[in-house]
Amino acid sequence: MPGAPAGAGGLPGAAVDGHVGAGDARRQRRGEVDISDTAPPLVVLHRVTANVLRIKLDWNYAMARAAASANPEIARVHADVVERCDRSFRRARAEGLLRADVDPQWARRCYYALVGEVTHGGTASDTRAASDSDIDALATRIVDTLLRGVGAPG
Repeated sequence: MPGAPAGAGGLPGAAVDGHVGAGDARRQRRGEVDISDTAPPLVVLHRVTANVLRIKLDWNYAMARAAASANPEIARVHADVVERCDRSFRRARAEGLLRADVDPQWARRCYYALVGEVTHGGTASDTRAASDSDIDALATRIVDTLLRGVGAPG
């Protein structure tokens, strides 16, 4: 499209916004299935992580644009995902999965950073061609790192 700002892969900005919207809708649909108020928080965290990895590995360029999109529907879906994530971390803290002194928004930001590291520049096993078992292993690694860190116990 002449005159349209280029997005990811040279696509016009509007085309990328369409992909962002489709990716956000897909992420929200998967999240609605997995963000449960009744399942144990650890189960929810693992399920959501695996689904987010599947989506971000397929739609990474579009997901990176979601937070900054001027499209009101994309912004609404993104804000809803952030609120639902924060709510899940508040619940995890209330049920003892996170320490009582942990700020749920900080936990979300750390979680997003871990997911981002896997999807933006990880190792050869962290590619778009990752199998379901690879994705589950990566989700387990992310959740374990978030909850237990990388330092020695004690």
